Amino acid sequence: MKQLCKILLLIFLSTMVVNKKVVAAIANLKGKALVKPVGTRKFSAAYKGQMIKNGDVIKTPKKVFMSIVFLDGSNIKIQQETELRVTSYRRTAKELATTLDLARGEAYSDIASQGSDGEFTVKTPTAVAAVKGTELNVDFNEDSEETSLVVTEGSVEFYNPEFPDQAQSVGAGEGSTIEVGQEAPSEPEEVPEDELPTWQNDIAPEYGFVLKPDKTSRQPVNQVIKVSVGVISASTKEDNNTFQGSATFNAESENLLVSADKSSWSSSASVGIENGKGLFYLKGAAEGTYNVVGASDEFESAKVSVDYFQSQSQKKKFQDKFTDIVTAKGRTGIVDAIGNKSLKSSKITSGQGNIDDILQKLESGEYEIIEAEPITNSDGSVTVKIKAKPKK
Repeated sequence: MKQLCKILLLIFLSTMVVNKKVVAAIANLKGKALVKPVGTRKFSAAYKGQMIKNGDVIKTPKKVFMSIVFLDGSNIKIQQETELRVTSYRRTAKELATTLDLARGEAYSDIASQGSDGEFTVKTPTAVAAVKGTELNVDFNEDSEETSLVVTEGSVEFYNPEFPDQAQSVGAGEGSTIEVGQEAPSEPEEVPEDELPTWQNDIAPEYGFVLKPDKTSRQPVNQVIKVSVGVISASTKEDNNTFQGSATFNAESENLLVSADKSSWSSSASVGIENGKGLFYLKGAAEGTYNVVGASDEFESAKVSVDYFQSQSQKKKFQDKFTDIVTAKGRTGIVDAIGNKSLKSSKITSGQGNIDDILQKLESGEYEIIEAEPITNSDGSVTVKIKAKPKK
């Protein structure tokens, strides 16, 4: 009986080491919100219930809103056309040090009471609002570089980060601003009741999705899965059979392809919805479990997961191609190590792209192998680690 070999392709990317602990979760969203996970360069569609990690960046385009809840119970509502980075870590078992770096836009924060070691801070390029348990709205105008603060409950220390000794204490019902180049915030002034922020009270979505794949068990790679789309009321969960419009469905991995009609495939597809019903199709390009997220204006996004595996014939074809490539590259040690063995699994453990594309780029010379190592395991199987990078 042939022994098994495991081939791992590691794609060379320069990344920094980051703390990827979960610090919050998306409690609600309306429209196609985006999250860029820490350590990555690409935004992907967000969904209700998604975990937010230390260092993640959140972006809300026009007509898109989101709320997130932190581990200490603090609730942050994010206005449309906003971008912010979340940084949070534990100082004690019960207390967090949390910072929202607001690059542009507006956020309304209902902050849980912070103990002696807890800290919650909202930063913009021109201002810092330090909080100990209160409700506040911070708006940073990217064009004028002005930061506006309104406090609705409690008090906030507000200051220019370059001049912290000139901080102003802004109380409930008061507002203050800091403009670029201004050393101290403006004197706090009472905000008329009809000018207090109210947008945070109207961010609930009107509709939701029900996504039903026609195959729920593991499927061989490249098997097409049909997903039925149903529209429901986000509040009552009842079917809505009158909705007319479209929605976008985005794969979270390059290994999952999406299509509206099976004629063209990519990482996302716009799907027409008539009388509250629609269809789209999925196809896995490599073994693994993958997610696709649906989003549209006035909708609460939804996620569906599918699971793919490599069939024996697919493994054989992959191994033959891999062997041809390493042979052509003069990696005889790898050829000898796997010559009498059958492929068990293959995957990319670092980097982006699907494994078939990587093999194609190695074969064409677009990528080059910089390290290749066969490792014999205690059970007699062989793990082959390949590190590759784009050719200069």
